[in-house]
Amino acid sequence: MNEALDPALSARLDRAFLMFFLVWVLWHIAAWMLVHRGRTTEFRRRWHPRSALISALAFCAFVFYIVSIGFPKGILNIFIPAVVIVTFINIRNTRFCGYCGKQNFTASPVARLRECKRCGRPL
Repeated sequence: MNEALDPALSARLDRAFLMFFLVWVLWHIAAWMLVHRGRTTEFRRRWHPRSALISALAFCAFVFYIVSIGFPKGILNIFIPAVVIVTFINIRNTRFCGYCGKQNFTASPVARLRECKRCGRPL
């Protein structure tokens, strides 16, 4: 059952993973500069969900691409729902303090932050 990948497919996947990694790193540097570097809290509140959605779309596009070049289609059943859930939790659980501007996040899918981790004021 454990079949080796076709050498041509393996080479295409290697290039795809390398390109994805480079694009992913460059996008996150750009997103950090856009959303977090010296911006107002309102700007960050507006652009953080957009940034998370762009990241999710880029990851989904990569998964669809590797499936289109021959990777098993079963990974769509795993990665696409996982990306949707992680993105939803990321957007829902990231809050920005209106007083000090700190980005606050909890990884719990049910708990919501009620106060800033830096200054203690209500979010």
